[in-house]
Order: sequence, then structure tokens, then C-alpha cells
Amino acid sequence: MKHLFLLLSSLIAILFNLSCRGPEGPQGPQGDPGPNLNALTDPTIMPVVLSTYPPVNSEGPYADFGTSQIQIRFNKIMDRASVIRALRIGSNRRPVIIDTTEVHSVGGDVFTFHPVDNFNRPVTLWKIRERDTVTIDTTARDINGNFLSSVYKFTFMPEPKFRVISVYPPHGTTGIPADTVIRIVFNSQVGLYIGDNTRINPSVGGKWYLDDPMGDKTSIHFLPTTTFSTNTEYTVTINGLTSDLDGYQLGENYIWSFTTGAFEILTVSPPDGSIEVPLYRPLTVFLTSQLDTGTIRSSITISPPTPGKLSFFERFTGFTFAPDPELLPDTPYTIRIDTTIRSLLGEHISAPQEFNFRTDIFRVILTSPYQNQRNVTRFLFRIEVYFNSLIDTGTVRASFNAPGIQGRFEFIENSNYFYYYPTNSPLPPNTAFLIGISRGVRSKGGIQLGAAYTSTFTTSP
Repeated sequence: MKHLFLLLSSLIAILFNLSCRGPEGPQGPQGDPGPNLNALTDPTIMPVVLSTYPPVNSEGPYADFGTSQIQIRFNKIMDRASVIRALRIGSNRRPVIIDTTEVHSVGGDVFTFHPVDNFNRPVTLWKIRERDTVTIDTTARDINGNFLSSVYKFTFMPEPKFRVISVYPPHGTTGIPADTVIRIVFNSQVGLYIGDNTRINPSVGGKWYLDDPMGDKTSIHFLPTTTFSTNTEYTVTINGLTSDLDGYQLGENYIWSFTTGAFEILTVSPPDGSIEVPLYRPLTVFLTSQLDTGTIRSSITISPPTPGKLSFFERFTGFTFAPDPELLPDTPYTIRIDTTIRSLLGEHISAPQEFNFRTDIFRVILTSPYQNQRNVTRFLFRIEVYFNSLIDTGTVRASFNAPGIQGRFEFIENSNYFYYYPTNSPLPPNTAFLIGISRGVRSKGGIQLGAAYTSTFTTSP
């Protein structure tokens, strides 16, 4: 009977621990299959710690430690509450604690947790040469009631030295757009003075900025005054004497290179081959380098000819052409950009390029309530109707029909929509209503609606 009681107790404990499973963390040492499944609940086997992550008494940086999740693996299924009470963490550089509500058990033998600071904020940025100590005291016991025979303690140091975590553009990359932004991410907080210790060769005018001045201050970016030269290899060097805000130095120069690409068209919108393009859709073109804006207007041809307004983006690497008032319906368009377009450095694209798209008919694209919507509130606030081009509001009243719904219109100047506000709410329950829009509606440019539109909705009981 005693053995039967122990077996039933073990099964109940296993089920309880499995119900408390949290997110799985990093795996333990490779090739370690873990304890024998039968041994997990064997009352004759005493509990011990099999492995930890980070490894015992180790120094980083560690792979798969971006979430700062610490893992402890036992040889037995443990009593979760006792393990949580037995766990402690300390640091040589600042106060850190364990949020006991966030200690998760994986299968009952693996426990994971994330350190937090005194304000209960997760530790995501480890200080340089911060050595943390995790302690599990002897009050931790397995599901058989066996306690750890001695206190288990291990230390780890995630960031033993100040270092660069990542750079953009990555080292050795080619074809980088000339309007790129250089970005450097460190493993510790830095100041803008780091820009003074960083050299770009060939030299480029510009300024360094902190990515997030109010955040963790671990990354900076360089914004050039103009753009980088095309077809040029650039080498960036951070002096090894550069230090973080706590005075820890890199120790050696950090050097990487990237190569810019040719002056060319980077993206166009609408994309080449697009269909059913809205009639008031702007045309947008981005190139890889800052533009001589005086060459844009004469280098672009739109067929069929379309009146509109040309606008430039900040730093002038692209431009937008907004049709006035709209594009023609159901019409193929060709955008041609010839080699007279020039960068600020005097470069030309290698060959003319053409892009094609086809416009949509003038039509309704959306209504609210939407088509066949059910259980619409009887206290309907308004009906909304949206088109794929700007509308001639003077043609709406005579073309709109909503039997059984009295209301008033609201129009916004130079918009592609209108609102209709019911004035006889609440509407009757369980009633289907029809919204009709005839072809009498016209766009701002005088285009007739391509097809009459109807939509239905049903009110709630």
C-alpha cells in the first residue's frame, strides 16, 4: 500500500507540474538526453542540478540569450513552489531579483526565469563585467519530498567586455543604396561622442545621432549631409579607445566595409504590372542617390499624358506625381524615365526604364455597414460610402437611395467618401435595408460611376 500511495502521489505531482508548463527556454548542453524518465519520480534518487544555462561559472557572450532567460535543469520532477522559494539571484553591479510569478516549469524538471530590477523591469541589457550569482538553497525538494543535499550556486557573466553587436550595412555587402544610413549597435549604453571616435573613409559629411535618446542608448546612426557616392567602397573604423558610459573600452579598433551600388531606380509605385489601380493614386519613384531636382520634370513621361503636381521627398532621393484630378478609368499607363535624370553628383541611370500599370473603373470600394452585414445596431450612427477616386459631391444626393432610412449628408471637400446620418433611429429590428448608388455619381474629374452599386444590411433583433 505504501508503494501504491507513493506511485499515486507521483502521478498527481507530474500532472500538476505539466499543467504549470510555461514557455520553453534554451536547450541544455548538446547531447545531454536528460534524466531517465523513470528516475524522474524514483523516491530513492536524491535531487541534484544537472545543468544550467548560462553554463556554470562561465563568461559570455552567449548564443540564444537575447531574452535573458535563465534555465535550471534537475534530475527529478521538483515541487514547483519549493523551487521558487529556494531561488535567489544577485549581481556585483546592481540590485537584481527574481519575479516569482514568472518562474516557469517545463515538465517539472526544468525551470526558467528572467531577472528583473528593483522596479520589476526585465533585465534585457547586461552591464559590462556584471557577474550574476544564482543560488538554490536546500529548501528545494522533489515531488517525493527529498531535499537538495547542499546549496547549489553558480555564476555567469553575460558581457565580459564592451563590444559591437551589429552594424548596418553589414560587413562586405555590395549594391547598398547611396542614401543608406549607417547604424552601429553596442552591448552597452553609449553617448554621441562615439561619433567623434568613428571614421568613414572616404570622408562623408554628416552627423551621428542616438537612435533612442530616451531608451537604452545602445545604438547610434550616421545620417550623411547629402548621400554616399555610388559604386564606392566605404570603410568605417571605430577607435579601440572608445568607451561606453561606464568607461569600459572596446580595446581594439572595430573595422568593417560596404560598397554602394550604381545610380539607378530603386522602387516605383504602383509596381510594374499592377492592375485595378485607384484613379487618384499618386505615382512615386525612388532612386538610389540624391537627385538633381532640376532634371526630374524633363526626364519623366507619362502616357497617356496626365496633368498633375510633382513633389520631392526629404533629401530628394525620390519624387511623387499626383494626378490632377485623377487618372483615366480602365486605361493602361506607361511611366518612362530616361537617362537625362541625374544625381546630385552628376551621374545618370544606365538606360531608360519603363513601368506599366492599368487603372480601375470608377467604383465604390467600401461601405459601412459592409455588404450583407447582420446584427447592425438599430441606433446606427452613420452610413459610410468610399470610392476609388475623389467625388463630385454635387452628384451624390440624386444618386443615393436608402429606402426606409431618413437622413442627412456630410461631405468633405476633396475626398473620396461621403457620410449619411440616419435621423429616424432607432431603426426597426430584424429588418433588411438596401443602399443603392446609381451611375449618376461622378468623380471630381467628371467620370461616371462604372456600374451601379447596391449593398444590404440587417438590423439586430
